[in-house]
Amino acid sequence: MEKSQYEMGKRYAEIIETMWFTFLYATLVPIGAFFSLFGLAIYYWTDKYTLLRKSSVGGDVSGHVVISSMKLLDFTLLLKPLG
Repeated sequence: MEKSQYEMGKRYAEIIETMWFTFLYATLVPIGAFFSLFGLAIYYWTDKYTLLRKSSVGGDVSGHVVISSMKLLDFTLLLKPLG
């Protein structure tokens, strides 16, 4: 089997997506935040293991993606009380 490419940008987008859905449904399903936190912790350790032991990062995540994701996350905090 060929070594698969590690897509850091895709993984980062999945983490932001998980956080968005957690904020969106936290008032409907309060225990979902704990499940999300547990899932993100597993996600962190899996990525750490993959980066340190199994693969290398071929591409680089641009700073623009990181900054725009953080702005969207801040925007979520403003919209949550309105939801």
